[in-house]
Amino acid sequence: MRRTPLRAGEPTAAERARSILAAAHSMTVVTDGRHTEVRRLDGAGVMGHVHLHAPFEGPGTPPGGRVPIRLELTDVAPTPVRDRLRARVTLTGLLAAPYDPESAESTCMEFGQCVLED
Repeated sequence: MRRTPLRAGEPTAAERARSILAAAHSMTVVTDGRHTEVRRLDGAGVMGHVHLHAPFEGPGTPPGGRVPIRLELTDVAPTPVRDRLRARVTLTGLLAAPYDPESAESTCMEFGQCVLED
């Protein structure tokens, strides 16, 4: 978290996270202790979009059987430089059903938290 005020024209942490999500070509999905690499996030396939939903705020308790999930995306410089890793975004949340990397359907995730590491 930044303790100094932002300079004019400098993006906020939320804007930087959004930019990294939009530009990502791959991500790591971590659920049930398994790591799955997902590539080609160009919008062409079902994993081309990350579907985030607001946290459950309905009456009563949330539906049972929800599975914790973590999405890890990394911003890597496109050219060979000394430190190619520019930033990392980690999204956490819950799925209504276990993640299936072979599924032809997209998976929706209930948003929990977003962490930006510079």
